Formats: sequence, structure tokens, C-alpha cells
Amino acid sequence: MPDFAQIESDPFTLNLSQYETWLDERRPFFLEGKDIFRMSDLGQGAGFYHPLDIFYSRRVGKSINGESVPILGGIKLTNKSEDWNFGAFGAYTDSLRYLEDDTIATIEPRRSFGVLRVKRKVLETSKIGMLFSGTVIDKDNYNYAFGLDGAYRSGVNQFIFQGALSDRNKKKGWAISSAYLGFIKDFLVLGTLDAVQDSFDVDDIGFIPWVGMKKFMFGCGPFRTYPKGFVRNLLIAPVIVVVQEPGSKNWSKLAGFVINPNFRNYWGFNLEFSAGQYFEEDIDYFLRSISLSVWGNGTNYHTNFGSNYSYSYNYNREFLAYQAKNWFWGAYNAVPRTRLSLSLDNWIEWDTLNTIIAVTTKATPRIDFAITEVMSLGIFNEFVTEIPATNLSKTELTSNRVGLLFSWNFLPKSWLYIALNDHREQNDDAKLELQNQIGAIKAKYLLYF
Repeated sequence: MPDFAQIESDPFTLNLSQYETWLDERRPFFLEGKDIFRMSDLGQGAGFYHPLDIFYSRRVGKSINGESVPILGGIKLTNKSEDWNFGAFGAYTDSLRYLEDDTIATIEPRRSFGVLRVKRKVLETSKIGMLFSGTVIDKDNYNYAFGLDGAYRSGVNQFIFQGALSDRNKKKGWAISSAYLGFIKDFLVLGTLDAVQDSFDVDDIGFIPWVGMKKFMFGCGPFRTYPKGFVRNLLIAPVIVVVQEPGSKNWSKLAGFVINPNFRNYWGFNLEFSAGQYFEEDIDYFLRSISLSVWGNGTNYHTNFGSNYSYSYNYNREFLAYQAKNWFWGAYNAVPRTRLSLSLDNWIEWDTLNTIIAVTTKATPRIDFAITEVMSLGIFNEFVTEIPATNLSKTELTSNRVGLLFSWNFLPKSWLYIALNDHREQNDDAKLELQNQIGAIKAKYLLYF
């Protein structure tokens, strides 16, 4: 049987933007071969570019008000060869209902899902492909998308172009996206171009929440490599961004600067500044932002930490003000077979008078123990606290989640999982109330034929 269950829960996040939160896939059935079902991207480390995600696997068996839509069945076929990649996926989900005043209400009907992906290698290192995705309730309720993409790669230089068409209940639209990352002599050049029509809609099958957006970004600067000394390489580049946000008739124009050094001790940082007149629907303001990300790697440790501070619109509270996010992640191999890690996220919100009104913190300590080469145990505890204003004495624990995962790879591509999750949130009496408590044993066995 396919393993549709989500072994580990989604981490808490505080979303202050106008767009839906992206959730990483955590279910084993969907994780295997997931790259086949995505449009081309620039690879790891190129976070400035987002491909057209016309298939987003978290739509299948999605969570509604904390309850997952049951998946009745599914099938996935993938094949990789030297020149071709093929992928086909299908699933059928049950309805989700609840009882209200002795009446059964349906909040999610039964759905069929289907995805087809084909990629072909051309010119030795480049690829072209097509992707079809769709979901159907009945003949009047459906959501289809079709995309074509190409990625030209020559050495470190990459150029990507992709386009997509959507049809949701006879509402049709288009979207295009393109990106370049490469070198012109000693200058690193990066750029993106995106345009999403107002009527483009893949909400039931994909993830492109910025419908109606048009955006152009360009950056170029010297990239220096040093054969000796503390600095391994250094990028300094000015960046310009021109964007028309959904619902706005005006174009926002931002100017920025990027400084990115990498050191020989395997540490580095990325510092970004940006500022400019910004328009969001009927909001007009001068946006300014500064972001710092630091990373480091050693024999027994890995870490990444940083901060973003900006003056922008807080959609969670519906006003214009300063906001900040700070983060830290670190992992340390204290003793053989054991890894200790800590993840911290901290959000600070100001009001329109520049007074701090809330500080929200998520802390997740975790321990992973490799029992054998094929057997492991992980335990974590996620704490979420909120401080009104800066009054530490009134700090409240608003959420607590404890999880345990035992994994055993007993045969090639065959796994046994034992998972426990306990999630509690603060109720109206300021006490932690049980939201869900789940224990699961999952087995996945590969049959050869």
C-alpha cells in the first residue's frame, strides 16, 4: 500500500504576508521522485527564482481546519533514463464532512487528481519538458493546467523559460516565467521575468498565489575568486526590481544591493538592502528592507542564522508598520551516532506608532540517534510563545507539539515507521488544550517483479 500518511507535522509559522504559506512535502509517497513532477529551476541556492508550480502535492489530501482530507487510493509511476524522464500520478480523495446543528455539512467533496510529466535531455546538459496536472469533482467543477518548460545549461550558465495555461470551471488564463543565472566575463548576472494573468487559477492543483503579478528583477556585479587568503570568493552587485502587485495599477520600483562573501573556513554571509516606492492595491508607501543570512559548516556542526527587518504592510493586522524576523538553526554531532539540533524563529511586530506590540517565538530542540546504519530515532518538542509588547512577565505558551519518529530501512526501499505526535494549543482560559494526539505504525515494502 502507498504510504500517504504525514509522518511528521508541519512546523508553526507566522505569516504576515498577503500570500498563502508554502508547506514542504513530508509524506513518503509524495517525496519519492518529487523532482520529476516540477518545472525546471536554477538549483539549490538560487532562491530568487520560483518556477511555475502548477502541481503542488500538498493539495492532495490537504488539511482543512486541522483535519486532513482522506486519500482513498493513489498510484505513481516514474522512469529515469539517460535522455528521458517520465512521471504519471493519480489519486482519489474522500469527502470531508462535519456535523453542525444535527446537519451534515460537506466542506470538501470527493476529488480525482492526475499528473503527467515528460522531460527530454537535449544538447547534452539542457532539458525540455511538458507537465499536465488536473483535479476533477464533476463535469462542472475542475481545475486543469498545462505547462511547457525549457532549461538551457552551458557550464555554470543557465537560462530557463516556462509557460502555463489554466482552466478552472471555464475560467482560463496564462502565466510565463523566465530566469537567467550566469557569467559575462568576471561579472555574475542574474535576472527573472514573471507575468501571471488575472484569470490564471491553479488553486486546487498548484501553488501560484500571486495571480495578476508582473515582475522583473535584474542584478549584475563583479564576482571575484581569490586563490589565497581568508576570502574564497566575493560578489558585490546592485539589483533593481520592477513589480506590479495583484490588484494594483501602479508599478513599484525598488533598488537594492547584495554583498555575498564565502570564506575558506566554510563560513559565509549574504547581506541585502532594498528600498523604493511600493504599491499594493490601494496602499502606497516607501518600502525599505535589510536582510542578513550567515552560514557555517565544520567537522561536527552546521549552522545558519540571520535576520530580516523591513517597513511594509502587515496583512495579519492590516496596517503599515515595521516588522522583523530572526532565525537560527544549528546541528551538532555531540557523540557518535547522535545529532543535537535547535531551530529558532522569532517574529517582532510594531504598530503604526513604532511601538513593539508582539513578539512571537518558535523553538524546536531535537535529538536524532542512529541506532544502526538502517535504524534511527528522532524526538522533538516545538514550543510557541507570545509576548505582548515587550512585557516578558506576561509571556504565554500558545502551542506545544511533541513528536517521535522511529525509522527502519529493513530492506532496499522498504521502511517501517512508528510515529507519535501530541499537539496542544492555548484555549480561551489560557490553558493548553489537546488538539490532536496521534500514534501510527506504517510499513512500506517494495515488491520486485
